[in-house]
Amino acid sequence: MVSPISLLTQRRHLPTRIGDAAKRSGASVRMIRLYEQIGLIPRASRTASG
Repeated sequence: MVSPISLLTQRRHLPTRIGDAAKRSGASVRMIRLYEQIGLIPRASRTASG
């Protein structure tokens, strides 16, 4: 299993969609958003559409 934290903090690759990160890590999108909210992982940059 891949850590959602490692998927979302990889800076040398193209941006990972949160849904893709959730599928690869086994964590839900909601859980990844919670990790961002509580500061466990840095907030991802987002496009204007979200």
